[in-house]
Amino acid sequence: MRKIIFLRVFHVIILVLIAGSIGYFLGTNKVKFEWKNYTPVASVLPLSPPLPQNLNMALFYQILDKINHGYYDKSKISADKLLNGAINGMLSSLEDPYTSFFPPKQNSDFKSQLAGEFSGIGAELSATQDNKIVVIAPLDGSPAERAGILAGDIVVKVNGESTDGWTVSQAVDKIRGPKGTEITLAVIHDKDKKQETIKIVRDTIVIKSVTSWVKNFSCSKDDCEEVPTGAKVVYIRLSQFGDKTNDEWVSTVNSVNDKIRNDKNFKGIILDLRNNPGGYLNDAVFIASEFLKDGVVVLQEDATKQHEALSVSRQGAFTDYPVIVLINKGSA
Repeated sequence: MRKIIFLRVFHVIILVLIAGSIGYFLGTNKVKFEWKNYTPVASVLPLSPPLPQNLNMALFYQILDKINHGYYDKSKISADKLLNGAINGMLSSLEDPYTSFFPPKQNSDFKSQLAGEFSGIGAELSATQDNKIVVIAPLDGSPAERAGILAGDIVVKVNGESTDGWTVSQAVDKIRGPKGTEITLAVIHDKDKKQETIKIVRDTIVIKSVTSWVKNFSCSKDDCEEVPTGAKVVYIRLSQFGDKTNDEWVSTVNSVNDKIRNDKNFKGIILDLRNNPGGYLNDAVFIASEFLKDGVVVLQEDATKQHEALSVSRQGAFTDYPVIVLINKGSA
């Protein structure tokens, strides 16, 4: 009887040891599986604080070390994402909607837009001081414009997902997508403060920076008695300062000059910069030089109060003509 009991106890002990061994094996292999693609953050990010003596980075590196060694899901730890998130947080603390950081993908998307072609809805986005995603301007002829997106709209949801806490680059990532796919935006219009849900079908956005026309000005005698009959007016719409803008501008100016040269009925130019979200500063100087004979176009001042003057860069064709410039809050 004692022999039988002893054998049963022995069998139980063997089973416990086998079960424990299997559990240990599976557990350690699971840990190895979770960690096999994990690169310690410390091997990518520097561990010594930067040079400024008034910036104590000790707390930052303590938190980084805790994430590196203590965060339970190692598959969620990415050195690049941690670094980009830290940079975005640092810049958002400035509370300046015009200062932002583009990681490589967003930077590539931004360059594609300035190059004049990308896939999306065709709206320039920014962030307000209270970290809301706002539409600076829909691009001319874009799906966003056709769907009713307006300059100043606050984007509160993208496909039902709240934009609270999003950066501009995150919003661009979510909103852009393949041609022909649909996206739903919940926006609050600046004027009526009412939320509206708008469905937009993405398309290839080809941006033509410059459009123009020359027309005979006409109005009733009561409205404009001083304007002679048959007076000509040139209208030029400039939608952004991108890669192709200067070439398009020169082509437009040459075409306009052919139509107004030596025409006594020509009275002036309307330059429309409404909802122009900006672009390359040098292009803006190039185009401003079309209207200015000489002098400084823009003066840049850096944090050390050093000045850099960007002056008229060439001989312009419109230096002697009356000009009206149209702008709104969507103009950079």
